[in-house]
Amino acid sequence: MPGLLGGPSCSVTTADGERDLEPDDAKRLTSAALAKTLPAGLSAADRAVVTALRGRDGALSCTLSTAERRSRGDLAREDETASGLTPRAEGVRTALRGAAGKLALGGFEPGGVSTGHMPGSAHYEGRAVDVFFRPVSAQTSRRGWLVAQWLVAHADELDVDNVIFDDRIWTASRSSGGWRPYVPPQGPTRNAVLRHLDHVHVDVARGT
Repeated sequence: MPGLLGGPSCSVTTADGERDLEPDDAKRLTSAALAKTLPAGLSAADRAVVTALRGRDGALSCTLSTAERRSRGDLAREDETASGLTPRAEGVRTALRGAAGKLALGGFEPGGVSTGHMPGSAHYEGRAVDVFFRPVSAQTSRRGWLVAQWLVAHADELDVDNVIFDDRIWTASRSSGGWRPYVPPQGPTRNAVLRHLDHVHVDVARGT
């Protein structure tokens, strides 16, 4: 995937093979895929991308540029706001609602959370949001992947560090590797929550 030294780059696997996308196109088309009705004026090629996004798990991935990955180290560390989220995580929540409408969000609360997540979880720092898709089914999984891919497409502007869903993980610092298999820290399990089968997890950069 090009773009490691320049700007971020994305690719999507369609029925006709892999197609490279400019970051702005990835953002536009993941937003179109999330919409209930397709925007007018989409080209045939764009429709093929949207079809892939709606029908293939992990169809889209993006690689952040070296400069973008390095810039994460210049971000200031943030305190939790009244919502229990840091400003960066709050930005993700706001952007998600703007793109996808009503969502079942969790993993945070006013005053912060201190239990219910794995040791060292970004939730305990107010840096993470969970987007729930229950009960687990083919339909809810498909919707979850639309949100997960949207988050990856917008990772550069939202300072996203990790997206986890459906036994897969995308990590900003390893973005050239695309979606990788995810195994919970405790090891392989059948637990749907630990495997993130019922929710998309997204966390943002901690800062220094």
